[in-house]
Amino acid sequence: WVYPAPGMQIKATGNQKIEGRAELLGYSWDNVPPFAVGTSAHLTLFMSPLGQLPDNETFDIKLENEGLLWGEWIPDSGSTWQTDSIVEWGGELHLPADSPPGEFRLVVRLMDTNIDAEVTRFPLEDATVIVN
Repeated sequence: WVYPAPGMQIKATGNQKIEGRAELLGYSWDNVPPFAVGTSAHLTLFMSPLGQLPDNETFDIKLENEGLLWGEWIPDSGSTWQTDSIVEWGGELHLPADSPPGEFRLVVRLMDTNIDAEVTRFPLEDATVIVN
């Protein structure tokens, strides 16, 4: 059987690697922003794993506005991490009702779940989202 390749709307530019973990290839929104505060949008990251993802690490997505992070990331169940493949890492990004409107930057962070802390993030520069 031949299946169509996954549809990646936005290709990541520059060096989007977290050494030993993954390279971010791009991402796709199911409902292309802008979106309103108090709503959710489904987002899929397309990544190439560069090594195993430890049990205590995961990727978290937020929106950044004036240095503050907004949103709650709820990953899809069933996302599997497999080296030598392209991984589709999807989930819902919910923006709370008290979020300010404006231009936000997409932030993709590698998190240590044991201490609930950011390890590092992909250096996305041009990933902006408009929130009404």
